[in-house]
Amino acid sequence: AIEILISDEARELFASAIKAGKETGMDIRDTGRDIAPSLLQLDDQGNPSAHAYAAMRSAAKESHSFRLAALALEVRSAKAGHFEKVLMAIDNMIGMLKREDVADIAKRDQCKDEYQDIESTSKDLDWKIEKNEAKIDKLTKLIQLRTEQLAKTVEQINEVEAHMKAITEERNAENAAFLKAKEEDQQSIDLLMAAR
Repeated sequence: AIEILISDEARELFASAIKAGKETGMDIRDTGRDIAPSLLQLDDQGNPSAHAYAAMRSAAKESHSFRLAALALEVRSAKAGHFEKVLMAIDNMIGMLKREDVADIAKRDQCKDEYQDIESTSKDLDWKIEKNEAKIDKLTKLIQLRTEQLAKTVEQINEVEAHMKAITEERNAENAAFLKAKEEDQQSIDLLMAAR
């Protein structure tokens, strides 16, 4: 809307509509026709305000702008050559659109900053998740290794205890045989000593 209103064509159109001493905007020199002016208006081609109204109305339809449509109505209802209110309304609209543009840019920058913060946080969390998953995998493998080592150690302990039990039983049997043999030898010595 701003581009349409501040374009060179629009400025020329408004400037030609505000010429001093011209109430209708029609003149033989302005129309380029060789006919004498008449009080009956046949078309709007020579009327700058009608051109401005048509341009603003089509721009309002394209942009779906109620403010631009209201401004187009002011142009249409303004008497030829009396565009002070319309120009003031255009200046007000341009100022308001500039303020809205600044606000839109600030909002866009805020959204970009928030998006970057969210993206940075998301990437950081993704990295932490990936790192923790790798750590979990490593610890799971370590737990599995330690479980296997524990089972092997328990098996070795059981083997050692069984071996200790077997050699203890063998040692006890050998000791019992030794003690019996010793007692028999002592009895033999005692008997020989008595027989002497």
